Parts: sequence; C-alpha cells; structure tokens
Amino acid sequence: MQIKIKDVRLSFPHLFVPQKGTNDDGTPNGKDTYAATFLLEKKRHAATIAEINKAVAELKLDPKIKGKPCKHLPLRDGAEKSHLDGYDETVMFITARSPRKQVVVDVNMSPLSAEDGRPYAGCYVNAVIDIFPYVHPKSGAGISASLRAVQFKRDGDPFGEKPVDPTEVFEDESGEETL
Repeated sequence: MQIKIKDVRLSFPHLFVPQKGTNDDGTPNGKDTYAATFLLEKKRHAATIAEINKAVAELKLDPKIKGKPCKHLPLRDGAEKSHLDGYDETVMFITARSPRKQVVVDVNMSPLSAEDGRPYAGCYVNAVIDIFPYVHPKSGAGISASLRAVQFKRDGDPFGEKPVDPTEVFEDESGEETL
C-alpha cells in the first residue's frame, strides 16, 4: 500500500550511499540498503499516522501473515529513542528501506545528489513509501516499509553534533617550528 507523507523531519538518511547490512552478530551480510527514517508529529500528522495504522490493520489480514503474531510493525513511538535528536513523546517514526537507490528531488523537482548537501538529517521532506507484509524464516511475520521517493521540502536544524569551530579549539601555530 503506497502512502505519501508530507513535511516530515528526516532522520538517518542513507539516500545516496547504501547503509551496510549486518547480521545479528554485527558481521556484514552483503544486503546493503538505501534507507531513511521519517519523524511524524503526533498532532500535526495525525491523519497520516491514521492512514499508516489503517494500512497496517488491513495488511495484518493478508493471507501471508494472517493469524501469525507480527513481531515488527513499521510505525513506532518517538519516546523509544528519546536519547536521539528529534525523537520524543510528541513524534512517531517510520523507517523505510530499499535495495535500490530511489528518486531524490529538490522542492522544484530537480534531481539531487550527495554533493548537493540535501536532504540531510533534520531537514523537512515529502516521501512516498510502500507498506507491505512479510514472513522471515528466522524473525517471523511483520509489516515493513519500502522507500520509493524523497523530495527535499525545506531546511531544518540539522540533527547530530554541531561542527567544531577550529578557532575555539586550536591556536594559530603558523610561526612555530615543526619537529
């Protein structure tokens, strides 16, 4: 089921270079994916959250997973990751992945690349995702999201540590002798 989400914060973007896939023990598994996490404000995005929940409820009836306990659901509460920038009890988040690089465009529909510096963690985007059921031989049944397209919408405060100002941590040593 395809869902369009609008004007949400972007977190953990792996849109131009795939994220390295790992096994439970941390070893590489060769299943690299493009991915992004989208933060939806509970009040402002209530209709989109309801649409995702409706899709999940319908997909739980899919013959592939009907009657099986769903161990993974795509929409989660931001309070789970409150130690991270942008995550708290006021947001929900959904992560979408794809084995292939997907369309990433600017607000004016022109294609973007990593060199453009956007989208970045903390900016606002529109996105299209597909919600689908699955059964994994080891982890069981679940519902997940596939990444289809991302559009940079507007700037936001970047997530993560702010860059260090070199003038605050170093001194000019151009006149000093080197060893």
